[in-house]
Amino acid sequence: MNGNTFNFDAVAKYYDSWYDDPVGKAYDLQEKRAVERVLPEAGENAKLLEVGPGTGHWSAWFAVKGFQVTGIDISAEMTAIAAAKNIPGARFIRCDFLEADINGPFHVAAAITSLEFIPDHVAALDKMRSLLLPGGTLIVGALNRRSLLGVTRKLKGAKDPVFHRARFFTTGELRKLLSRYGSPRVYGSTFALPFRSLVRTAPALETIGGALCPCFGNFIVGSVTV
Repeated sequence: MNGNTFNFDAVAKYYDSWYDDPVGKAYDLQEKRAVERVLPEAGENAKLLEVGPGTGHWSAWFAVKGFQVTGIDISAEMTAIAAAKNIPGARFIRCDFLEADINGPFHVAAAITSLEFIPDHVAALDKMRSLLLPGGTLIVGALNRRSLLGVTRKLKGAKDPVFHRARFFTTGELRKLLSRYGSPRVYGSTFALPFRSLVRTAPALETIGGALCPCFGNFIVGSVTV
């Protein structure tokens, strides 16, 4: 089966450059703070399954948090770049997640900005849930369709080489998806505007946006304990 709506091999070599840009750095900081709100503390030998790790950017962060990370990605180029980073505590497997034969169970299963590109995202979530230990945590970080960035990317259409085929979510949709497994927590975050000249306003916008209009954050994160 074709388990991805976009060929990430084509952008693998410059994918990480986003995190070198001032705007990318600001977004990355706020996104990680949002995921940290729902990420359980890693106990001894805590295992984390990451669906769609790409170049391993989030994998490295999860590993620093104390997890033994197993990343499954369909892109050969992305997987090669991730593996070449030699991230302590992380291993990467090139495979379609829905067809992968994975040895679990895991304490955490996470999909960070990857569920948008999996055609059958419900099947992916079901499989993630099935690989969790009782009491494990399912985490999804997604791009918000109702945010300024989400609307802008959709308006660009095919001019956006990566996101024009992505399926963005809203906070309500993410909550409904995760409600199939328990009582979810869903947060909106990353309210910074995508302009270098306004990066300095990111902390203030995060505080104001989180308090007044969390459903419009550029990045939404949801979790559920199963």
